Formats: sequence, C-alpha cells, structure tokens
Amino acid sequence: MNSLLRLCVITIFFAGVIAVGVLGTSTSMTFVWPGYLALGFAGVASIVAIFGKTKFLVPNWCVGLTLAAVAYLLLRAMNSPVAYFAREDGALIITCFIAYAVFISLMEDPRSRRAVFWGFFSLVVFNLLMATVQICFGAELWILSEYQRTFADRIGGLFNHPEHFAGFLAMAVPFLFAYLIFSRPPLGTQLAIIGVSLPAIVAILLAKSLLGVLALTVGLILLAALVVCIGWSRMEQLTRKAIIFGTAGVLVVFAIMVSFNSEKVGTLVEEQLMTREGEIQLAGIWNASKAQYSESPWVGTGSRTFYFFSRKYRPEQEGPANYETEFVHNEYFQMLADYGIIGLLLMLALLIVHLAGGARFVMAYAKVQTANGALLPKSGHLGLVAGAVTSIGTLAFLAFFDFVMHVPAIAVLSAVLMGVLACPDPMANALNNRGKQPIVPGGSMLMAGRGVAFGCGVALSLFSLMFSRSEWHGEVARHYYNAGAVDNRHFNHLEEARSIDPHNPFVVTLTAHSYVKAITPDMSPAERIAYLERADQFFQQAHEIYPQDVNSAMAHSVVLDALGRSDEAGAKLAAAREWAPLHGNLMVAQGEHYLRTEEYRAALVAFEEAMDAPVFPNKNGAKLGLELIAKLSPSNKSTLLASRGATQNQAVRRMKTAKVDEVLLSGRGIFDIEPTLDESIRRLEARLEAEIAENRSQQ
Repeated sequence: MNSLLRLCVITIFFAGVIAVGVLGTSTSMTFVWPGYLALGFAGVASIVAIFGKTKFLVPNWCVGLTLAAVAYLLLRAMNSPVAYFAREDGALIITCFIAYAVFISLMEDPRSRRAVFWGFFSLVVFNLLMATVQICFGAELWILSEYQRTFADRIGGLFNHPEHFAGFLAMAVPFLFAYLIFSRPPLGTQLAIIGVSLPAIVAILLAKSLLGVLALTVGLILLAALVVCIGWSRMEQLTRKAIIFGTAGVLVVFAIMVSFNSEKVGTLVEEQLMTREGEIQLAGIWNASKAQYSESPWVGTGSRTFYFFSRKYRPEQEGPANYETEFVHNEYFQMLADYGIIGLLLMLALLIVHLAGGARFVMAYAKVQTANGALLPKSGHLGLVAGAVTSIGTLAFLAFFDFVMHVPAIAVLSAVLMGVLACPDPMANALNNRGKQPIVPGGSMLMAGRGVAFGCGVALSLFSLMFSRSEWHGEVARHYYNAGAVDNRHFNHLEEARSIDPHNPFVVTLTAHSYVKAITPDMSPAERIAYLERADQFFQQAHEIYPQDVNSAMAHSVVLDALGRSDEAGAKLAAAREWAPLHGNLMVAQGEHYLRTEEYRAALVAFEEAMDAPVFPNKNGAKLGLELIAKLSPSNKSTLLASRGATQNQAVRRMKTAKVDEVLLSGRGIFDIEPTLDESIRRLEARLEAEIAENRSQQ
C-alpha cells in the first residue's frame, strides 16, 4: 500500500476520533454526526488496504468475536420497537467497529501507533481547557454558545455530565502514566504528560465525583500491579518484602478505617455513588432493568428500550423525582435488558479475550533482558498496551455504575484501545508466524474485518450526511419554537427535517405542538379546528413511530378533547398510564381530562392520587383540581366522596397541608394549549358558582 495513501487514511481516521471526542460527549445525537461522518470516510478510504500486503496476522478470536458481536447487536437494533433509539445504538456500534477495524488494518508501524497516544493526550488537554473556562466563567458553559450543559452545578469539560468527564479523566490518567513509565518518550513529552496528568487528577476532585475518584484509584492500582509483575524478577529480595508488607499494611489500615467509620462510609456510598442528581437511586433503576430483562431473557427487548421500560417498571419506593432515567447506569444490566443473555455473553467474551491478550503481551516483558540492569523494560508498544489494559480495566469498573459505553467519545476511544489489545505488537506477531503464508493478506479474519469496515464506512457516511442535515433542521426549528417564533421559517425547517428523517418521533411531535402554538385568539372557530386537526394528525403519526411516548400522549389528549373526541382522549391517557403508572403529571392530565368532560368523581380520584405521586409530582396542578371540585355544593360533594369513604373536612384538610412543589399543569405551559384549558376551567368555575348560588336561594 502506498505510504501516502496510508497517511491520508490515518489522518482522516484520527480527525474523526478527535471530532467524536469533542462533539460526542453526551448521549444526544444532535452534534455527533459530523464526527461519525469523518470516521465513515475513514472506513470507506480503508478499502485501499484490503489487498495490501501485511506482515502480521491478527488473532482470529479477537476479530471473530468482534464480528459476531457487531452482527448480533445490529440485528437486534434492526428489530427494536422504536427505530429512532435503535438508530442511536446502531450508529454507535458501526462507528466503534470502524475505529477498531481501521486501527488493526492500517496501524502496524510505531509512528502511526504513537498517534493513539497523542489523540488521547489532545482530548485530555481540550477537556482541561474547557474545565478551566467553566471554573472561571461558569460551570454551565459548553463549546457551543447557544447551548448549556444540563448539569451546571459542577465542571464537566466538554462533557454534559460531570460523571462522564471524571470517568474519562480516570481512564486517561493511568493511560498517560503507563506510556510515561514503559515507553521511551523524549524529555519534552515526559514533562507534558506530567503537566497534564496532575491537573487531570485535580479536575476529577473538582468535579465532585466519587465514582471518578474510585475509577482513578482502580486504574492506578492496575498500573501499579503491572509495574510490580513486570519488574518482580529483577527486584532485590528486600524490595519484594517491602512491597508485600507495604501492601498488606495498607490493606489492614484501610480495613480498620472502614470498620470504624462504616456508617459514614455507607452514607457516602449511598449518597455519592448509588445516587444520581440527588434523587435517583441506582438500586431502583437496576431493579427496573431486571423486570425488563424478564420480558425477553435471551435476546432482550431491543436497542435502547430501557428508555421507556424504565417508566413502566420504575419502583415506587425510589421517592419523588422529576427526572427520567434513559439508561440503566450499569452497562452489564443494560446489555442484559436490551440485548439479552446472548448480548451480555458476547460483551463479556470480547472484554475477556482482549484484556487477556494484552495482559499476556505485557507479562512477556517480565522475562526480557533490560539494558544496564534497569528494573523495567522500555518499548513504545509496551507503553501503549499497558496503557490500554489499565484504561479498559478502569472502564470495566466504571461500567458497573454508569452508562459510559453509550457516550460516543468514550465508546470510540475504547474501541481504538481494544484494537491495540487485539494486535499489541505487529512485528512480534509477524515473527511468531514466520513461515506461515496465508492465502489472503493478513489472514481471512483481517480480510473480513477490512471488508466489513468498508461496508460500515459507506453506511455510516450516508447516514451521517442524511441525519446531520435532519438534526440541524430539527434544532433550528426547536430554537424558533423556544423563542416563540412559530412562523413559515419554523414550519419549513420541520418539514425539511421530516422529509429527510420521517422516523424521528420528536420532530413529528414538535410539529404537532407547533400547530397548537400557532393558534391565536383572533382565529375563527373553523381556523382553530383546522389547526387542531393538523396537530391531531401529527400526534397520531408520532404515536405510530413511538407508541410508548407518554409526554406526547398527554398533549394529544388535550387536542382530542378540544376536538370533541373525549373518548379517544381518555383511552390515550389510560394507555399512557400503562407505561408510566407512577407519573404525577400524567395523573393530573387525567384529572384535567375528567374536568373537561365533567366526570367529577373520576377527576377527584385522579387528583387525589396525583397528590402522592412518586414520580414527576405535580401537587400544584392536583391542588388546583381539588379546589375546583371543592366548590361543589355540600350535597354533591358528599356524593362524590362517599364512594371513597372520605369527608369534606378530610379533603379540605389534605389540601391545606399539601406542599406545592411547582407550578406545572400538564396542559399549560408545557403543551401550549393554555386557551383551551383556561376556558374549560373558567366554564367549570362559573357552573359551580351558579349551582352553589342556586342551592343557597333554595335554602
């Protein structure tokens, strides 16, 4: 293969890795498509190497298992019940395979492999620079001025979530230290590694992430274990004893400290490690994933289906929360729930085979003679592989408590490091296989990997070109919508986004909301009905794409009520309750629906249930509904309450002691159908007041 062509492909490849590392720092697909596009081009360009001569054979187990895992995951993604979520998983799987395959296909010389180190190093620097800006000017800042980080109370570098920022640095620091210890970097590079690694450790502490601190500790312990194992045979007896007794002493002191502070340690673990955003308990999330797993144990329920199964199986004892969990926060449970036992076994097999291969390569250096009796051998390949082992080991620990493999930046970097472990030293492999002349260059597995990488590159390039445009139009439309500018420009962008990507339920739902928001007070009844009917059409279309979307169902029910189709509205809300049985905003939506249809007893039940809702509690909305019902005459009110064994005084006392957490009605503000709901409430109040006045006159 021409060296210039190889250099071009490698350049495109690392441009894509850096782009994904900068843009793919959250689970949103809005910004990551340009990075995917660059990696797709790299996969396409790698075709120049498919028949190129290769001096080494890649391990068949590594590549074979990787191909099998990719095939299975993509097959399950194709059968996912929601195409939009499946696309997110599928695009990430394809991107990671391209990163893996291009690395093992093209990067056999030490110079190109050093680029892995510099790519990792560059992303750490970019994150630290962004973290510095956040410390100086505000933790909410992100790389795009019009967007802010969701978790703005702690620094996060380029990442939206501070836990992912801390986890990435916890992976990076042991990698950089391993390269410093085992490689032969020049003095300038050594100083650069130290000058970046120490601030990275400080940044993990400033991010206030216990998980990041624990992951960093795990990575450094793995690195220390590699150093001891490699240098053990060359250590003096006194040094060996010092290591043994020192390690034992540290463990004893640690055990004593934990035993004397068990209550404090337990509280710290519960509040900092097993809790997210101050209210989400990981134990409850994991239990929900287990319930999802029971629906389809062997093959799972489909890609990213925990997004809506988390609502259905959310435990009530988790406590009040205004936060939905899109991921399990445990990649092993996530794989088990979404892809079943087969998916989890493939994932564990990949991890074990690659880590075992890397560990064998590193441990082989324990027998290598060192220059001038040095304790540790020095090799660029050794430094890179030792760093990959520590980073992947750290990632395996992080995966117990977070969804790190669903963050594109971390997932793609991990795929590159897995490629390092699959082929730790091409030249050594070439020597081991001397005399073995494969029929195809590099062996059948390498040839298969190159061919699949090319096909994946073509697919990813086309998808990236298409979806980057649709996501851009969708974001522009959302920007106009949030600014209150629902006009022709807004609808044009929505139409363009839908024409490119008709399976995006959120763009279709936004279109429905836009038609409702476009209704003005000066519209004629016919115009108003026409707009509501258009909204109904798009809500129905969104339901066909994503039938488990309870938020869309709440808004759709208000539109159906406004169109006089109350039976359909009630059925839609009832179906939504099947998927979100604990959501308070959905209970309030049902109560409002019953108010609009004058079913006061059902409204009373819904509002009282909403007062104690454990998820998305909307006590202010429930309180308002109960106050409206309380204006009924005493005789009617006693009739309403009799079936529930309650009294008027009990109902009033409960309303007085109810805590108002937020001003949020399911049909007001969120769904922009304020005129419809306000008119219903005013009509109801007028009718109740008239009834009370009539009862008084009769008395």
